[in-house]
Amino acid sequence: MRQTKDINQTRKNKHLNWEERIQREIRQRVGLSTVQVGMRIGRPARTIHREIRRGWILHRTGKYTVQERYSADRGAKNS
Repeated sequence: MRQTKDINQTRKNKHLNWEERIQREIRQRVGLSTVQVGMRIGRPARTIHREIRRGWILHRTGKYTVQERYSADRGAKNS
């Protein structure tokens, strides 16, 4: 089976760039859903969901407390 140029072009930019990661992080903190964030930055909701999974960290908020949150830095390292 032979691939066409169109198939290869749709696979480009499948990861978010740095600016999109920062926008995604800010919009999640505001409380937007994955679908809403995707629509605002022009990416599919599935891409946003995968990015969240890649960038999820445990953040220490105190000596005995931990909070789960998204980190754009971690998402960039894992992509």
